[in-house]
Amino acid sequence: MEKNAWLFRGTHRVQGRKRIIDDKNTGLEFLRYGRIVLEDDGLVVPTEGEEMVLLCLNGGGEIKTGGQSYTSASTTLCICPGTGSAR
Repeated sequence: MEKNAWLFRGTHRVQGRKRIIDDKNTGLEFLRYGRIVLEDDGLVVPTEGEEMVLLCLNGGGEIKTGGQSYTSASTTLCICPGTGSAR
C-alpha cells in the first residue's frame, strides 16, 4: 500500500475488524481508523493500549467496555479506555 495514501475504497466489504488507516500507510502519526462490520455475532475488540472511539453508522447493538454496557443505535458514539477491550 502506498505511503501517504488518502483514499481507501471498499472498506464496507470486510467482515469483522480491519485497521485501514495508520502511521504505516498515511502521514498521520497518531490517528488510526478501522472498520468493524458485524453480522449477528458479537466481536471482542482489544484496545491494544490505545483509546478507541466506536461510532455506530448503521443498525444498533450493545457495547460492553470497562465493566459497563451501552446501547448503540445509528450515529451513537462510545469512547473506550485504552485498557482492556470492547465487545
